[in-house]
Amino acid sequence: MVVRIQRLSVHDGPGIRSTLFLKGCPMRCRYCHNPETWHAGPQLAISARLCKGLGHCREICPRGVFGTNPTGARTIDRDRCDFCGACVTACRAGAIEIVGTRMSPEDCAEKLARDLVFFRRSGGGVTLSGGEPLFQAGFSCRVAALLRQAGVHVAVETAGCASWEALRRLATQSDLVLFDLKHVLPEAHRTWTHAGNAQILENLARLAHMDVEVTVRLTLAEGFNTDDESLEAIGRFLAALARPLPVELLTLHGFAEHKYERLGIPHGAAELVGPSRQMVGAMARRLAAMGIEAKVLADGQA
Repeated sequence: MVVRIQRLSVHDGPGIRSTLFLKGCPMRCRYCHNPETWHAGPQLAISARLCKGLGHCREICPRGVFGTNPTGARTIDRDRCDFCGACVTACRAGAIEIVGTRMSPEDCAEKLARDLVFFRRSGGGVTLSGGEPLFQAGFSCRVAALLRQAGVHVAVETAGCASWEALRRLATQSDLVLFDLKHVLPEAHRTWTHAGNAQILENLARLAHMDVEVTVRLTLAEGFNTDDESLEAIGRFLAALARPLPVELLTLHGFAEHKYERLGIPHGAAELVGPSRQMVGAMARRLAAMGIEAKVLADGQA
């Protein structure tokens, strides 16, 4: 189940890349930039900004998803939707979308490998992202294997919230693992991601023993992981790994708010903001003083 293929990505690994966003994630990060990837199945997304109120969706929907309440206000009952797509076709304003398409590994790999000439010229490739690629571990492994057979550099972006065996298998089929580390303090991690981190930290520690390139990514948000205690704990954990892993620092951005609105999902961390460029630079220097190579990127995709 695929969300989309995004071409010309420049922050998902080296060079010019195409990023495959997969559906499904066991975490519910309150500040997530891609909430459309949470659920394993398709979802109905509606843009209130684009909607012209013509009512074609209500007229054509066989399931009664679109209606009105006693006050005359429009209502949407997403639980009724069977994703037939009739409303998408009927909407002249382009306000409705079904997020999530079933594709075979072979079809995905064939589409992604079409940009091989750009990958080779730029030192780029394909990045498997999400959601959590390990949520569809078998599919992700097959796509990665097919791409590498075609000579494509493969990176996988993961939060490590899966079994070690699933991560190990996908890592062996990849050239680079981008490990999105949220936090190392258990209470803070569970509060903001709705998941524990014991397995995640163990996976990263074991990954450091493997012969695969690994980069740790930290998406920084004030009030979550930028305070002194958090940074100190993260630095100590990374410094104790079997080998030094480079770190990329990304800042939380607010570009995803419209996604929550389109999916009818409350935004759980609207109060969080990314730290200033100066603050991120200071954090990078502090990590460097602990022996950790840290690079500042412009923004992130949490």
